[in-house]
Amino acid sequence: MNPVPPDERRDEVRALLRWCGAEGVGLRRLRKAVESVGSARALLGSDRGADLLGADARPGPAAEADAVLHACGETGVRALGWSDPAYPPALLHLDDPPPVLFVRGLLPAPDRRAVALVGSRRASAYGRGVARALGRGLAEHAVPVVSGLALGVDGEAHAGALEGGGPTVAVLGGGVEQARPSSHRRLYRDLLARGGAVVGEWPPGTPARPFHFPRRNRILAALSHVVVVVEAGDRSGALSTAAHGRRLGREVAAVPGPIDRPGHRGSNRLLRDGCAPILEVRDVLDRVGVLEGMGAAPAPEPRLSGDAVPVWRSLEEGPAPLETLAERAGLPVARVLGTLTRLEVEGWVRVVGGLHARAAGGATP
Repeated sequence: MNPVPPDERRDEVRALLRWCGAEGVGLRRLRKAVESVGSARALLGSDRGADLLGADARPGPAAEADAVLHACGETGVRALGWSDPAYPPALLHLDDPPPVLFVRGLLPAPDRRAVALVGSRRASAYGRGVARALGRGLAEHAVPVVSGLALGVDGEAHAGALEGGGPTVAVLGGGVEQARPSSHRRLYRDLLARGGAVVGEWPPGTPARPFHFPRRNRILAALSHVVVVVEAGDRSGALSTAAHGRRLGREVAAVPGPIDRPGHRGSNRLLRDGCAPILEVRDVLDRVGVLEGMGAAPAPEPRLSGDAVPVWRSLEEGPAPLETLAERAGLPVARVLGTLTRLEVEGWVRVVGGLHARAAGGATP
């Protein structure tokens, strides 16, 4: 498909939007037709349209396409067609890439290896803590984090990435002009303010519907170099993302969870079926090539705040069981466990024989 000059991109997107509104025209067939005649604009006036798309194929009303472009202009959303230089090249490897990708914010450069962190909306405290810690650790090494802005694992992954000072990309199942769900409005604003992006294949104003999410998941997987399933039950949408990742040749990994918890069944089965286990952020960094040429030791000292300060200090006296550390830190056991889980994922704490200890290389703050 030949590149379209900048001054013609809007017309190309307008034509794509009209063809997307045509009944009975699938994305694969549309892409083949556009490639055959050179552009969606050329297809509008081509006498080959009936042969390429079917005798009954008619483009949608121009007024509807114009309304979408107007809404994009009003909400700060960019509409990128297949031939736009800013369209992510990774999506073109899909069998049915979105003809128009709607974007707010800044997408990472195509050569940056991103990681998808996905999982259940009803994640446990353990899953949420691991997602946040992984997001933070990846961002601290400038690895873009991709997720779906949903409740549970997705939101924590984005929040962790923002804490780590890195970019993060949210792929939505509805229009990208606002946060979906609305409870993540602040996260949505912060994500954009920190140089991240929100993307999707539905025009502004489109509500997120259940049948949108399987399609959303293919975009999420395509934008990533590695897909990490943090916590997923038998029917979690995260397993759909993992399946798309496998079809695209992406590495799929998973975080182990308790074998007697239904919420971890899907992710544990991925491990049983051969996916790589993720025990700490270094496992993910290694898979995106960040650790190549770097020493094995972690950073000189952890970045501590909140409960992590007394918990880290409680480890100064040496390895101890959870209850002892909670007593030393003066905190409830549940809060200490959550903090230890995060520090373990980040590589600062290890567990040996039921005792928690500082990992080699951890420094006293």
